[in-house]
Amino acid sequence: MIGRLAARLAGVPIKIYTAHGFYFHDEMPRAKRLFHVLLERMAGRWSDFIFTQSDEDRLTAIREKIAKSDRIVTIGNGVNLERFDPVRIPEEEKAKRRREFYIPPDAPVVGIIGRMVREKGYMEFIEAAALILKEIPRAHFLCIGDELQSDYDASGNLFRNRIHHLGLHDRIHFAGMRSDIPELLSILTVYTLPSYREGMPRSIIEAMAMGLPVVATRIRGCREEVVEGETGYLVPPRDAAALAQAVLGLLKASDRAESMGRAGRERALTLFSEKLVLERQLDIYERLIREKGLEARR
Repeated sequence: MIGRLAARLAGVPIKIYTAHGFYFHDEMPRAKRLFHVLLERMAGRWSDFIFTQSDEDRLTAIREKIAKSDRIVTIGNGVNLERFDPVRIPEEEKAKRRREFYIPPDAPVVGIIGRMVREKGYMEFIEAAALILKEIPRAHFLCIGDELQSDYDASGNLFRNRIHHLGLHDRIHFAGMRSDIPELLSILTVYTLPSYREGMPRSIIEAMAMGLPVVATRIRGCREEVVEGETGYLVPPRDAAALAQAVLGLLKASDRAESMGRAGRERALTLFSEKLVLERQLDIYERLIREKGLEARR
């Protein structure tokens, strides 16, 4: 909002806003939600165009009068599908990552990627791990991400204390901030994202591109990426038992998990290439430049 106001005051001729998930959401108190909708409506007047990553956000923006239907488009989200490709990860790289976290070669691994805040569902991930280990004692769990100074609800110590209380310190591993995401995903058996709210989560796309079945919460963004029963499962937010049950279903049925992983990879190849996202953006840039008569200034 501040950026768009600054651009307007500075006389920038074209102002485009990309919504990586509106701040308001279904679980927000009505008054608070209305307040943030009104802010988005105001900022929408300072925008020449709005991109959304999820189509649900596009439809919401039109319904809430944040944007007119001809001034907003869904660009989706995408990743580098050549980088996130399971066949390019050598076995020695997989073995190296397992050794780093003292995970046995044959142990199933369940993972999560995200900032270490409550709304990413880390507490539910931890509670689910305790339930899963009762039935599959050799399972391990990998948390990729860390706390950021800008996070208002950073809860790393809270999560670690809960892990210690449950006696899971040798089964839940913290990788911290990493740049070798494809290699880390390559050692997972199941990917999870039990967030409370999202825009269009890139980590799910990365996991699908790496051929992993996904268990995520049934929320905006996630339900556009995961096809229930085909590429993974969707569970209610804040429900560790449901999360554990869905993951157990995949860990106990390797054929089903592998089939879902293959379907996820195909879905990523079809819908979630970063090249497609860039092409959609460039089309709108060209259109707005023509509308504003700025061709001669390029």
